[in-house]
Amino acid sequence: LFQLAMDADAGVKRRVCRSLVQVLQLYPDRLEPHMGNLIEYMLANTQSEDEEVALESCEFWTAFCVSHLDDSYIDMLRGPLPQLVGVLMSNMVYGDADDDVVEAAEEEEAIARGVTLQDKDSEIRPSFGRASQSGDQSDREEGDEGDYDESYRSWNLRKSSAQGIDSLSETYGDSLLPILLPIVEARVRETDWKLRESALLALGAVSGGCIQGLRPYIGQMVGLMLPMTADVQPLVRSISCWSLSRYSYELASGAKQSAEGAQLYDRAVQAVAERTLDKNRKVQAAAMSAVAVFEDESGPELLAPKLSLLAGVLVQASAVYGRKNLRLLYDALATLGERLAGTPQLQQAETAQKLLPPLLQRLHGLPEHDAEAQPLMVCLASLVVSLGPGSGEFCGFLFERCLQVLHVQVTLQRSEAQAPGAPPSPRPEQPEHNPELVSAALDLLAGVGEVLGPQTDALVAAHGKGMNELVAAACGDDHDGVRRSGFALLGELCRACPGRVLSGAEGAPGGAAGVWGALVVQCLRPQRLVTGSAVSAASNACWAMGEMAAPLGRAQLEPVVASLVDAIAPLLSRTSGFKRSMLENAAIAVGRLALVCPEPLAPHLGHFIWNWCAAL
Repeated sequence: LFQLAMDADAGVKRRVCRSLVQVLQLYPDRLEPHMGNLIEYMLANTQSEDEEVALESCEFWTAFCVSHLDDSYIDMLRGPLPQLVGVLMSNMVYGDADDDVVEAAEEEEAIARGVTLQDKDSEIRPSFGRASQSGDQSDREEGDEGDYDESYRSWNLRKSSAQGIDSLSETYGDSLLPILLPIVEARVRETDWKLRESALLALGAVSGGCIQGLRPYIGQMVGLMLPMTADVQPLVRSISCWSLSRYSYELASGAKQSAEGAQLYDRAVQAVAERTLDKNRKVQAAAMSAVAVFEDESGPELLAPKLSLLAGVLVQASAVYGRKNLRLLYDALATLGERLAGTPQLQQAETAQKLLPPLLQRLHGLPEHDAEAQPLMVCLASLVVSLGPGSGEFCGFLFERCLQVLHVQVTLQRSEAQAPGAPPSPRPEQPEHNPELVSAALDLLAGVGEVLGPQTDALVAAHGKGMNELVAAACGDDHDGVRRSGFALLGELCRACPGRVLSGAEGAPGGAAGVWGALVVQCLRPQRLVTGSAVSAASNACWAMGEMAAPLGRAQLEPVVASLVDAIAPLLSRTSGFKRSMLENAAIAVGRLALVCPEPLAPHLGHFIWNWCAAL
């Protein structure tokens, strides 16, 4: 590699840089003796006129910062640090021909003509629902969206350079500020919007690593960013929203400490909320993402007074957003509900009457097989639970709509099963079975059951024809997410209307205990528990079994209780490596089975009692 490093061919240089970065990530000790020369080489190539060479070498700086090198090697970069920061800052400036710049200009021209550009299918990521984790949720996994993934296109030099500045700030902390801030201060006064935009990007990038040194100046920085949210250039408006969101935790903390901090927080939230109604789609996306971040970092005491403002802009935005930004809006709505769950302001009937009708109208207009219904149902599943009793009047429609979706999806699944190996339909309008949509519909039904409680019985009686079969099919599905959601719904139904669930299987061999018990045992087979989603499904299966134990009663449970405990008990082992929620759900299920059928389980107590106690 070192011999090839001096090759003049750009393609060779690009591959050498990529290989050296990979060696640094995997075997940093092999490069330590050469680190001084390597820093010099990569710094030169980060300035290459060939953008691909510059991009590959730029990746070195993040790898350098996260490779846990000895302090002596970290100190090697302190000398070249001013030059490196200057190079990275230069790379962070948009070029006239950059895709984002061209597209922003085209969209502004279209807006001026009164034309609304539509989202392309290639711009929209697949959507995956929030895990329906029943029982204890203290260790629920959360997604991690990249801060520099500003669009759904490929990585580029600008984003890599911003990530490099971020990584350098985490490694060198406040010592980076005397180098960086003079550049930022000069650029924010420039008339060239691209330079001002790069200054805001840099301030956002160092918000984590340099926060101790920046904290006294947050008021000044936010005062600088706020006017830029209304800048004439859309890319300046969007980056200012992102940069403000990077300081959302500090702003929320300051709002609790002083009247001045509260005023600054209010102005920041107001600014990003207003930008959600921007006509430019990129600004909409940045502002809506910023709203969700502010919601997540703010406690109920800060968010509750903002409920009217946020609900108003979210409802307005839902009427004008395209498909891509609607997904961000759904996430912001769900986050708002989760952060304000249980507060009097959110659970007022007028709040549900303001938030839900636009969403239900959109759901009503989507075909049962439309993938766009999936992120909407995920949002509604969270939101109806957060709204509590106030959402009750809308639950009837949601219940029927979910069942319609599930029946259509079952039909599609059977059709595909009857033609295994058949090529996909050449017609793009031909519907296909969508397990993610099935999972979302099941989660929304579980949310309806949680909100209505015993009143769910009337809905199942009136509209739930074939519901037990749908739930059983979901609990036995090969797709982990469908099984996870199926058992979550089964548990909720056992709490809300156990008679409806259990009476539907009276004619089956072994009765209801035989049907549902067999599905639980099947879900807990060790060969299935190899993915996180499969473990979540197993956790929900244990929780559902615990909810079902008392309604089933001793007579029905006794023939199957031993096999159930045989399947659940191994999950309690301290060497299983499962999360606490799984262990607790499994332990509670065993405890409730033992309450109903103590005698059959007593002889086996010695096999699981210690692990059972430890799990609780």
